[in-house]
Amino acid sequence: MINGEDFTGMSIDLLKRKLISRYVYIMFLVLAIYVLIFYFVLNMNLLAGCTLIYLGLALYTWLLIREKYNIKTLVHIHLISAPLFAAFIMLAFLQEH
Repeated sequence: MINGEDFTGMSIDLLKRKLISRYVYIMFLVLAIYVLIFYFVLNMNLLAGCTLIYLGLALYTWLLIREKYNIKTLVHIHLISAPLFAAFIMLAFLQEH
């Protein structure tokens, strides 16, 4: 949690970068859990593989751009790629059931 003393010393840009990095780490954790659920619990190898590939690409991209990224560009990329991936996963899930 950020108290008043920490907030006054930080810039808004730094706070945005911290929030984005925490969000990305949580997203990676959730995707890894989905891979495990798809593979071990639901026995859906295609969905597990696609989710693992998306996780790998997202992790690789994050490692490349985490130090010097433009916040607006990163948010726009996420707002485009996340719904596309979610739509693909939903369609593939419905097709397998």
